[in-house]
Amino acid sequence: MGAVAISTPPVGLNGAMRAGGRTRAAGADALTAARMVIAALLVPVVWTGSFSTAALLLALGWLSDFADGRLARSTETPTRLGDWDLVSDTLVGAALVVGLVGFGVMPPVLGIGLTLALGALFIAGNVAASMLLQLLGYLPFLFLLWTVRPPLWWVPFATAAILAVLDWRRLVLINIPAFLRGVTGRFEGRRLS
Repeated sequence: MGAVAISTPPVGLNGAMRAGGRTRAAGADALTAARMVIAALLVPVVWTGSFSTAALLLALGWLSDFADGRLARSTETPTRLGDWDLVSDTLVGAALVVGLVGFGVMPPVLGIGLTLALGALFIAGNVAASMLLQLLGYLPFLFLLWTVRPPLWWVPFATAAILAVLDWRRLVLINIPAFLRGVTGRFEGRRLS
């Protein structure tokens, strides 16, 4: 008598796997939504100079981005807010820019002008514009934290270092090439997503 191969999991296990996928997808959606709330909170927090709170919010935003990506990729179930993931990342960068303009460390014409221009390019389909907008917010804010040194200035730096180590393959093999393709596509006059 030969062995019988089971090609599909038992119905109960299959249902449990789908339910687990829905739970992970819902978790990813919750983290994406939380990042949008973090973006909204960053504007007044940076604007008023509460830099330790802003440092924690930025670190939480980055952690939620890392975690929602892991959760979304671990399931075969599409997430409802999956299309909003990059939008929420972009909003965090834009919120930092607006907060820095309000606090007075970034000229309004530069900050708001570049935010609108890069936001328009992003809406038109260039992912690199989103990444540039995020950098436009992150770099001056991190420089401000480095120079002012509020009590929790180090939290985003430590978070970025930990996330870079944990997700270095994705950073090097996916994110950086996507950014470079988007930038070079703009200079060559092509629209790339």
